Amino acid sequence: RELNLLTAGEAKARNLGVNVARVRSMLLRGSSLLVAGTVAFCGVIGFVGLIIPHAFRSLVGPEHKRLAPICILGGAIFLMVIDTFARSAMPPYELPVGTVTAIIGAPFFLWILRSRKNMLWRT
Repeated sequence: RELNLLTAGEAKARNLGVNVARVRSMLLRGSSLLVAGTVAFCGVIGFVGLIIPHAFRSLVGPEHKRLAPICILGGAIFLMVIDTFARSAMPPYELPVGTVTAIIGAPFFLWILRSRKNMLWRT
């Protein structure tokens, strides 16, 4: 609930009773721990956190209660597919998974930036 209110802006969330500083601190600490654990266990898998949430947000909407579990599952499936591709693309060699995600993620990131820029100019 508080995360959904924060997406409306700090001022609106604060007016609706959200302790913005506390929520922001909890989010920063929690996400830092999750990212550190993931990178320590899996290595650098850039762009997955950018591609998956944006792709699924358009499908399931902005409600974080539904979006977060779907993004977790979708990110895992996405990485399994990318890893399978990276292992089988050039046998007997393996492509680094981070490189493959960057090849997919960089154009996606540029597309997001371009679409956001167009949205800003229209308003």
